[in-house]
Amino acid sequence: MNNNAREYLNGPYCLSFFSLTLLLFAALLSGSQAASISTQFPTGKRDIQEIDISVWVKPDSKIGNTRFAGGELFMSSKQKGYFYVLVAPEDYTSEGGTSHVEVRNVLGGATTLGYGLVFHSDPTPLVQGYAFVIDTVKGRYRVVRHEKNDEIPVIQWTKSSLIKLGKAKNILEATDKGDTTDLFINGKVVTTIKNTYAFKHGQPGLYTGDATKAAFKHLTVKN
Repeated sequence: MNNNAREYLNGPYCLSFFSLTLLLFAALLSGSQAASISTQFPTGKRDIQEIDISVWVKPDSKIGNTRFAGGELFMSSKQKGYFYVLVAPEDYTSEGGTSHVEVRNVLGGATTLGYGLVFHSDPTPLVQGYAFVIDTVKGRYRVVRHEKNDEIPVIQWTKSSLIKLGKAKNILEATDKGDTTDLFINGKVVTTIKNTYAFKHGQPGLYTGDATKAAFKHLTVKN
């Protein structure tokens, strides 16, 4: 199974930069295998695939910063006002299951864009799909969808007491239920969206914006 991640960056206020990001598109060439484990759910056994994000580091990227240490992928866009996205390859799908990630705001820095979980994404990032992101400084979340050259709000910034503030770790999950997806923060549903703009057999991934450094671990899909 291929773990190669694909990267993209875009900015909601600087869309003319998108043509440059097309030239900077890159994919890792590693062929590492994902870890697969089994666990018990209320409805019976389901397979969990943990995606090996240690191979997602892109030291030569001109659009994003990535580093893997201590079991975490540290990630940020190089410029404020832009969001930086890494998406898993076609071997993994967020369709029909639960996408899961643990994320923390490394420096406790402010953000206007957030950081979090991508789901139902085209394997080419920022073409079609969704992102579920949080801001641990202001204790809020939002949901966006992507079209080529555009990020469109699905749910505007919304306060939630479920978010652990500052530099604390938060767990984000997206559970696909066919026509809808339930979104969880730290094990509790905060909202449900329709899958109107989901990419069929789409992938999970990671999102961070505004040059805020976020650390991610345990990116998994449960099918």
